[in-house]
Amino acid sequence: PPNATVGRLATTTLQFHADPFVDPESGVSSVHVAVGTSRRGADVMPWTLLPTASVTAVQATFDKQPEGSILFVSLRATNAAGLAADATSDGIRLLCDPGTAGCDYDGTFVCI
Repeated sequence: PPNATVGRLATTTLQFHADPFVDPESGVSSVHVAVGTSRRGADVMPWTLLPTASVTAVQATFDKQPEGSILFVSLRATNAAGLAADATSDGIRLLCDPGTAGCDYDGTFVCI
């Protein structure tokens, strides 16, 4: 599954890496990415076509999500025959920035 790190600004940015999808018979024709509050969800960032099917690193930016939110990154590859396969990250809990008043977290992410 994808591994992610989280940045914090007026938006939320997830950077993640994944092993490429491989289909030796018909080839991978497209890969889409989505971010949601549940596995395979797309309520934070809808399914979006990536510019290349051989992608291994992606950065996704979307509206800032509340502290404590748990997000899942999902990838969906489709081969030339129209068959699809999915991969979803572990949940990533968004934490506050280090030094934030009243913050009990250290600003790092936690996979759950």
